[in-house]
Amino acid sequence: MVTIEDGVQHLEEIAELFEEYKKYIAVDVSFQPADQTETEIAHRYGGDSGRLYIAFVDGKAAGCMAFHPMKNGRDCEFKRLFTRPEFRGQHVGKALFARALADAEALGYEHAYLDTLQQLEAANVMYQKFGFQRIPAYYYNPLPGVVYYRYDFPAAAAGKKTAALRPAV
Repeated sequence: MVTIEDGVQHLEEIAELFEEYKKYIAVDVSFQPADQTETEIAHRYGGDSGRLYIAFVDGKAAGCMAFHPMKNGRDCEFKRLFTRPEFRGQHVGKALFARALADAEALGYEHAYLDTLQQLEAANVMYQKFGFQRIPAYYYNPLPGVVYYRYDFPAAAAGKKTAALRPAV
């Protein structure tokens, strides 16, 4: 069974998982903001507007995920979704992702953004199943084969529809 906990309470394990993630994707992500030390990770993803998650299966750290607010304060960015190879196929990533979506919506975000590598086929399929739509690049990324996604939270989408129905003044 997958259990999700607050990653801020498990920063040493989160830092290990982030490093495993970087090795797994085998690309240089040094152009992105630093999240190597426990302090950097807690600063970027902790606090009132972000979240950091760790998943456990039978008491063993199985995966992680995080999100942080974007500069406009209305949107967030999902980062570092990773499941250790020995736990794949046990819905760890799906559980982490569902929790992050629910929490981001509860925090009132209008949109969630993410980027991933095209070669990570299972991740791309999962993002689309959750309702994420492919979009043009939302920031500069020098890596080849990057795919960008956005999710419109239902409350934000409903607000846009309502605004469109209001008569012009």
